[in-house]
Amino acid sequence: MHNFFQYPLVALLLILGASQGCGQTESEEPRELSQQQQRVEPVTQEEPGAQEEPVMQEQPAVGAPPETQEQQATEDENVEEQATPDAADDMANVYLSERMFAMNMTAQVASSMPGENFVVSPFGVYECLNVLAVAANPEAGGQIAEAIGLTPNRSYATELAQIRQSHIPYVAPQQNQEGQQQTQTAALPLSPFISRNAMLYDSQFPIGESVIERVFAPFKINAIGLNWEDPASVEETGALMNRMFADATSGRMTDLVYEAPGLPAESASLVNLGFFGANWSTEFSELDPRYAPPMMFQVPTADGVEAVNVPYMQHSSLTAFYHENEAFQLVELPYLNSVMTMVLVLPAEGATELDVLRALVEDNCLGSRGDRPQQVVPTKVSIPKFAFETGDIDLNGICSQMGINGVFQAGCGLEDLFSHDKPMFVERFEQNAMIQVDEKGTVAAAVTEADLVWMGSTDAEKEFTANRPFMFFIADVNGGVYFSGRVANPVANQQVDE
Repeated sequence: MHNFFQYPLVALLLILGASQGCGQTESEEPRELSQQQQRVEPVTQEEPGAQEEPVMQEQPAVGAPPETQEQQATEDENVEEQATPDAADDMANVYLSERMFAMNMTAQVASSMPGENFVVSPFGVYECLNVLAVAANPEAGGQIAEAIGLTPNRSYATELAQIRQSHIPYVAPQQNQEGQQQTQTAALPLSPFISRNAMLYDSQFPIGESVIERVFAPFKINAIGLNWEDPASVEETGALMNRMFADATSGRMTDLVYEAPGLPAESASLVNLGFFGANWSTEFSELDPRYAPPMMFQVPTADGVEAVNVPYMQHSSLTAFYHENEAFQLVELPYLNSVMTMVLVLPAEGATELDVLRALVEDNCLGSRGDRPQQVVPTKVSIPKFAFETGDIDLNGICSQMGINGVFQAGCGLEDLFSHDKPMFVERFEQNAMIQVDEKGTVAAAVTEADLVWMGSTDAEKEFTANRPFMFFIADVNGGVYFSGRVANPVANQQVDE
């Protein structure tokens, strides 16, 4: 990835974490978590008759027929029509598959970055892998599908589209003065989670219509042609991507700087943008040092533990979903008008991150709402404010650990995307991510990039105080996990303006 996130603290929102496994050592080998046969309820509309509005019109793909608003509306209706009871099992499988992938990816990154803050977007990687599974030949594509727990040689673009659509807020239709039904789209709140895909490719080798229908259209991939050997064309494409990111987030992501990679001719780059921004349903209060003693965060060091004074915020008594077991304490914080929540997990003393992740899976704490063990309990919540970014996350190694290696080798069939016959493969698979948390809410973003090159080129009140390393997950009530990470030291790598 390239020049990532330089975020000033513009009234940005906050994301909170699930707890870090304290005491995990560098030598501990990451192990994949086993999938459990969990049932996830399909997404349903909360307001019958409400009209769903897209947050942003998809940009027409270069080299593909431009979409009109009418065509887009028809496509959205088609996605909704396919979300029938008969499709419930497919949706359940995709939610389970993505959630288990998120747990395994988080475990892999945590093991590779002991004692450091990190944030990743498993959903961005998962979406790119689904694209590659359809784009590659049956052998390489089937390997990806099996590794992430899906049926080989079929597309899950419809299910992923439905997951994205589930985050677009609903607005009940109203009547105007003439009694005609209308929807107040101007007042529509923005979707808290947005995902966009793009493919940068050598314009000398156009994308065929069959590939557009099979890969690009279902996954809504913006195809952007350029001349890799012309620096001006590469720079212009980078600027176009930045404008696309800003437009996709309605101007909330103007400080992300993306540079198109310097690749040889006939190459391509698959890019995914994932963005989350939402206010808490109930804002936190910042602890005033004049009236409250400072809270110290316990940072593990080689010599023991160092107490660090960090800015804290607090809810004196929040009605929240709460759960605890031998491995951790967990509190779930909802966002305003959203199916998304922040799941904070504070490990028990001596518990490792792997212990925590296994217990999360065993107790189904990130599954669909009806299957979670969390109970509504009055809870005093004290957590630190934090903001940091994680750059150049190596996804090649993570995928290899999960048994995905076919698309990283020549002969995987990715050249079929373009009109040339040089064997193509994924040379580099990386992600850059950021997160920012304060009293108001959360902002998190990630850019995931796969470079394709050719061969030779209870009712009693509880208390949750995050005063030692913890992990965090941004998830929805259906079982999807979109961002995850660790807060090892809230003031390390701080990107917040004081």
